[in-house]
Amino acid sequence: MRLNLFSVICAALLCASPTVAAEAPGFYAGVIAGTAVPGSTGFAGNLFAAIIDDSGSFLSPTSIVDGGVDPAFLTKLNDALAAVDYPDQAIGGQIEADGRLDWAPSSTGGAVFGYGFGNGWRAEAELSSSGFSATRMTIDDLSGASAEGEIDGSGVWTWTDDGALSLGSVPSFLLDDLGLFTLDTRLDFLLANGWFDFDTGTGLTPYIGAGAGLARVTTTLGTGCGCTMNSVSEIVPAASVGGGVRIKVGGPVTLDFGYRYKVAFNSTQTVTMSESVSGATESLSVTQPGAIGVHAFQVGLSIALP
Repeated sequence: MRLNLFSVICAALLCASPTVAAEAPGFYAGVIAGTAVPGSTGFAGNLFAAIIDDSGSFLSPTSIVDGGVDPAFLTKLNDALAAVDYPDQAIGGQIEADGRLDWAPSSTGGAVFGYGFGNGWRAEAELSSSGFSATRMTIDDLSGASAEGEIDGSGVWTWTDDGALSLGSVPSFLLDDLGLFTLDTRLDFLLANGWFDFDTGTGLTPYIGAGAGLARVTTTLGTGCGCTMNSVSEIVPAASVGGGVRIKVGGPVTLDFGYRYKVAFNSTQTVTMSESVSGATESLSVTQPGAIGVHAFQVGLSIALP
């Protein structure tokens, strides 16, 4: 499908005359629908778990001593410790991973409102959305750490570093096979686009152009069974580039077969999911840094407004 669409666009551009389109100026509105294919993105993950024994004979610690535990890890251990009234001893660990995520293609849809200047140029506002689910994870670097904690007769609690572990890389795998969590990303674009139409002297008008605007990126982390989820949203700069072919189908109606490459820039989101039951605490956080790019193959239908 992609190759056929590119062939139509390229052939139309090669056959186009360098003269500008003779279309009369005016406003138009339309809808778009199609398929969006996201590129892979980077991620950083952190899985934390701790088991706190609540059968001890001492009340909550009078003080807490750090026996060489990493500060970020120590904070999580102390948060788990504070949730238990009578701690005696505990063990905790965390695994940190860096790598890449692959995403499944998705449908995309939206609306446009534009104005043709009658000299080949068009200005257009676009509102479009698409949502993606992560399917495959590739871990390039995996490391772990563990710690033990216990209380003495005076009520002093000591966390002791139990050593770090470098686990190297992990072959890519499907998230469905892992069954630990689901990760979804929704992209809502609001773009101001500029298009140039090439006059071919026929009802077939190829065009190219680009745009800029904003994107709202929403990332949702859920359990493998879909029982719990946490979402965060962020508005970031966005841009697009693309082209296509417009076809007059009669009266004020025009069909548009197009391609867009859209990018949401500087998106860095961290979603966290945690649970604490009977002294057992676990949490998972996933950070998705950097730009998110999407290839959109779309069909549009627009109507010239009176």
